[in-house]
Amino acid sequence: MFTVPTADGADSPWPIFERLLLTHEELGELASMIDSEIRVAFLMRLGDWGKHGRMTLGMCCIPSVQGELKPLFVQLLEDTLGYFPDFLILLNADWWEEASPLQREILVFHEAMHAGQAKDKYGAPRFHRETGAPIPTIRGHDVEEFTPVVRRYGAWKSDLAEFLAAAAEAPNAPDNLTPTGPPVVTVGCQEEADDSSGPEEPQMTAESTNRGER
Repeated sequence: MFTVPTADGADSPWPIFERLLLTHEELGELASMIDSEIRVAFLMRLGDWGKHGRMTLGMCCIPSVQGELKPLFVQLLEDTLGYFPDFLILLNADWWEEASPLQREILVFHEAMHAGQAKDKYGAPRFHRETGAPIPTIRGHDVEEFTPVVRRYGAWKSDLAEFLAAAAEAPNAPDNLTPTGPPVVTVGCQEEADDSSGPEEPQMTAESTNRGER
C-alpha cells in the first residue's frame, strides 16, 4: 500500500527535500531541472519491503511502463498524485516512522542524488529536441565494492580512496544511523546496477533499469 505525503506535514519528506535543494550544492542540477518544470513526487510505501533478508529504505525512479498497460499506469499515477512525475521517490514508511530527523535527511538526500540530467558522449547536458526540457536520468552510485574486500585490502582503487576520504571528513558524523532492525538496502531505478548491504548502517545500491534504491 502507498500513501501520498502532504506538502507540509510534520512527518513529510517535502520540507526536507525543499530545504536540501537550497542548502546542498550537490543538488544544484536537480534544482535547475525543477526550475525547468521537471517534476518530482514522493510516495510512502507501507508494509514489508525488501529482498534477501534486507530492508529497502527507498527508491528513486523514472516511472515508466511499456506496452498496452502504459495508459493505465499513467492514469493511475496522475489520479494518485495529481500529475505525472519525471522522478518518483518511494520511501519506506515503517522505517521513516522510527527514523531520526538526521536519518530522514540522509535518506532524502541519497534518493535525490539519484535524480539527474542525461549527458551526451561529450558530457554536455541533454535536452528534448521538441520541448527543450532536460532529459532525466538516474545516477548510479559512486562506489561499488564488497565490505570484505575493503576490510582485507583497503582503498585499492581511486574511487574507494575518494569515498573513504569523504567519510573521514564528514563533520559531526553520528555513531549509528540505523534504527534497530534487519540490514537495509536502497535501490536506484533506471540504468545502473549495484547491490550492497550491511548489518549496522544504511547501505546504498542501485539495481535494474530505471531505478535507484536505498
